[in-house]
Amino acid sequence: MVACIKQLVVFTLSVLALAVSGCALTHHHPTIEFPESGRATLHFEDGPLTANGLPFIEASINGVKGTFIIDTGANAPYLTMTAARRCHLSLADNKTKRVDMYYAQSVPMKVAEDVTVVVAPRLTIHWSKAVVDPREESWFGLLDYHTLRAMHAVIDMNEKTITISR
Repeated sequence: MVACIKQLVVFTLSVLALAVSGCALTHHHPTIEFPESGRATLHFEDGPLTANGLPFIEASINGVKGTFIIDTGANAPYLTMTAARRCHLSLADNKTKRVDMYYAQSVPMKVAEDVTVVVAPRLTIHWSKAVVDPREESWFGLLDYHTLRAMHAVIDMNEKTITISR
């Protein structure tokens, strides 16, 4: 009986922690604008340029090109301070989100709102919110699982392509 009560308390505290921490960002719904054909194939690269050799593509924000890492393990749109600065993104005043990162336990991040990423001609992603890491990096950000899912992305590691479809 005591073990069941402990499990219930831990579960309740976990749910409460998710609600307080702003879990809405982790389950965002990006808006995708597809080309007229409803389909596009992107070619990616992989190698030591990015984190652990993950694949990456070139895309742009506000006309400024940068590298975006394809990270199927990320749960939310993620930008670096480099992208925010170079693309002149306004960061939401008084809005921060604590995010657990591989290099530190929990990092306070700013939040950018209404970010549009142009991945290819007539193929755009709109994020209502994205976290912004305070570090400067050589790359702009991550394309996360939920964004790739909204794009119906099929990744072919052998051919180094990502097929996007409606």
